[in-house]
Amino acid sequence: MNHTNKNCYDPRCGLTLNIENLRVPDRTPLYYQYHGSDHPQPAFIELNKFGEVTAGFVAHTENETPDAVWYGCTHRFYVAPDVFGRSLSNFLESPDVRGVLARIYLGHELYWEGGVRKGRLDKDAKIARDELIEKLRTLDKLSASSTAIQALTPLPKRMLPKLPV
Repeated sequence: MNHTNKNCYDPRCGLTLNIENLRVPDRTPLYYQYHGSDHPQPAFIELNKFGEVTAGFVAHTENETPDAVWYGCTHRFYVAPDVFGRSLSNFLESPDVRGVLARIYLGHELYWEGGVRKGRLDKDAKIARDELIEKLRTLDKLSASSTAIQALTPLPKRMLPKLPV
């Protein structure tokens, strides 16, 4: 089934944005760096099996992937840790991005395999996932470090920091 024209504001979609943490006065709410660490914790947005979109950072120092993400029940998309909160919330609330998130959610199926709950995406949801990843790459221009780099040095676009995928 193709969900390309699905309106994510339609109640049947079930998509919920739970991103209040991005609207705090702190300009970069996903930035967290542990004492003694030479880099910030990875930041992300997630879409879970209930259609809830959240934003956060990896709270532990081990590089473990949560089971829900590992098995595909939740989809995690990484963003620059120093992305401006207002920029990210405006991005996620835009009709275009909400539509892409809705396509991922509506094309997501849960199933059991070997006693483990897993998730998979249909063809359109995979295309939408790739579209979202590409759209998220534009957010590196809205992060504090990229803004500072651009202000200090006119670097070619290919030399600006890249987001992990």
